[in-house]
Amino acid sequence: MKYIKKNEEPESFTVWKNLANEDWQPSWDDLRKPQKIDVHDSLLQAARFYMLLLWKAYYQGY
Repeated sequence: MKYIKKNEEPESFTVWKNLANEDWQPSWDDLRKPQKIDVHDSLLQAARFYMLLLWKAYYQGY
């Protein structure tokens, strides 16, 4: 199995997670704009990259 370096999470998402305190913990249910859009875009970008790798491997006969 090949090691795949993952992208870093969007900065806005990191900042949002760091807002955690005793009264509030970040959860997917609380994720809103703009962080939600940033995470979505980051995941789509990563998926496109992996699909290109698979396509390349397929057509080169790996």
